[in-house]
Formats: sequence, C-alpha cells, structure tokens
Amino acid sequence: MSVQDMVSMLSSQWRRLCTLITNTEVERAVNQCIFQELTKLNDPVERFFDIVNSFYLCNHYNPMEERLACYQVNYPH
Repeated sequence: MSVQDMVSMLSSQWRRLCTLITNTEVERAVNQCIFQELTKLNDPVERFFDIVNSFYLCNHYNPMEERLACYQVNYPH
C-alpha cells in the first residue's frame, strides 16, 4: 500500500467518523473500553502494572469502580 492510498483511506474513515457515526458504534466502543478495564482485574501482573502506571502518571490510584463510573458518566446508556 502506498502512502497516498493510506492517506486517502485515513481521510475517508476520518470523514465517516465525523459525520456518520451511530450511537451503536459509540456504545460498542464504550463497552470495549469497559471490557479492557475489567480484563486488568483477572491477571495479577496486568493489575500490578495498572496500579504502578496510575501512581506514576497521577500520583494516586483510581479504583476500578471509579473508572467504570467515568465511562457511564461520559456515555449514559
């Protein structure tokens, strides 16, 4: 794929996102984010890295309930 083809495809997808995105697509994306957050709870190593990364970036740890509530506030079902 050439650079021109890639730029053209990226432009068309960006236009589609700006004009034609549906509530179903937004809900699917929100659910995918929630799923990714919840998968961190299953793996102890991932959970450890999540906690360390949170302390490194924000100097505090937001519990999973708060993060999930943030998704609900930003996109109420």
